[in-house]
Amino acid sequence: MKGIDYIYHQTPVIEGHVFIMYLLEAYKKKIQPRELFEVIVSSWIEHIDHWITADHLCINVFPYIPITQHPYLQTIQEWTGSKNMWKRRLSIVAFIKHLKKNHEARTIALNNINQLIQDRSYYVRKAIPWVLRTISKEDPKLVSD
Repeated sequence: MKGIDYIYHQTPVIEGHVFIMYLLEAYKKKIQPRELFEVIVSSWIEHIDHWITADHLCINVFPYIPITQHPYLQTIQEWTGSKNMWKRRLSIVAFIKHLKKNHEARTIALNNINQLIQDRSYYVRKAIPWVLRTISKEDPKLVSD
């Protein structure tokens, strides 16, 4: 994981970060979820500066981390109150690949959306309908309620 973390910080272009997300997805069985999450939180999150990096993290990496469990969930829920707009976006989109099979993830994502419904950031607001649409495919009543 140290090597991937080093490459992440040495890569000045977004495409390099996306490549790293695909690399992590390919080697997911060789990396412990806790170690991966700790590197993401302690080293990567503060450096996210584009929706592509944020979304690929959610699509390619977060599906392999049990984010509805403690301590992952606690950290993600704290992001809803962050001054960092990318953390607020991640607090919603982190669940995107968990929504299909996990009712608890849907409930948590909706709770996070309710906390951010008045957010003024374009990228946070743009994440809300994406997650709502994904939830509605599995549980339309939950979204309509």
